[in-house]
Amino acid sequence: MDNVQDPGQKETRIKGSNGCFMLTVWALCFLVSVAGFVAGGIFNEAIIAVGVIFFVIPFFFMGGFVVIAPNYAVVCQFCGKYVGTIRENGFWFINPYYTKQLVSLKINNFETSRIKVNDANGSPIEIAAVVVWRILDTYEALYEIENYKDYLHIQAEAALRQSTSLFPYEASQEGEVALRSSPVEVGESLRTEIQARLDKAGIEIVEAKITHLAYSAEIASAMLRK
Repeated sequence: MDNVQDPGQKETRIKGSNGCFMLTVWALCFLVSVAGFVAGGIFNEAIIAVGVIFFVIPFFFMGGFVVIAPNYAVVCQFCGKYVGTIRENGFWFINPYYTKQLVSLKINNFETSRIKVNDANGSPIEIAAVVVWRILDTYEALYEIENYKDYLHIQAEAALRQSTSLFPYEASQEGEVALRSSPVEVGESLRTEIQARLDKAGIEIVEAKITHLAYSAEIASAMLRK
């Protein structure tokens, strides 16, 4: 297996052996074992013993075959030690004694719950956002964080509270960045804030957008009259 380490990443890229070739070897072992049983019955028990050996060997290799679809990776571990990550899709043969964990590298998204927070002017508002993300470093996602999905959801809501408090609900002067009138600027600020909290989790925040924005119920009617 070839090991490749990307600069700045803890993930180590490895490659498996050709699965089709190893499957052919696996099948040949069975053919040799059958031939050994047949020939041993005619000649002597020593040949039968050889047939038994070639019959048993393939069972040690059965757990080494793995199929990796596009945008998936397999993280390999041996005796508690991280070995590496296979990202190349295809049919591969990996050390059958490795512990293998399949990880999706596809782009995912989720929507935060609606939270109540004060804007830059101290006005209570309700806000929610959608966060688009994907795993960038499988080592950090699996081994640096207990549960990367739970961690992502909690940190996204914390970042939403922090980022929202920096902007007013509505602009009071021309050119001012506000939650209601500047969705692009606010979304980028939110994406940057979430990314800063997830740099050690091996997760890339692709995009963040506000999906719900309204004054809190207790002041909504007053603000509408205003």
